Amino acid sequence: MTELPRDEDGHVITSAEFGEWVIVRVTYNTDPDGKPVAEDDWTNQTLHGPFRDQEEAVAWMDDYCPDDTDIKEIETVVLNAVRPRT
Repeated sequence: MTELPRDEDGHVITSAEFGEWVIVRVTYNTDPDGKPVAEDDWTNQTLHGPFRDQEEAVAWMDDYCPDDTDIKEIETVVLNAVRPRT
């Protein structure tokens, strides 16, 4: 496993000092076999990214699924980087 950045006391750095990425979470109305899921079932999700910023993530979302009726919800989520962005 890659060593995570640590502070002067040896603790893993958990702040957002390395910046942020944006990911897109897509929740579907059907399972991977195409069978409908219950309306209150939010477990069938995929994550996509990381994207540099909200603008890039939204552009991807617009191209990914402009008319997809299988999508229950699509949203962006901020992801704190755990090491410097390269």
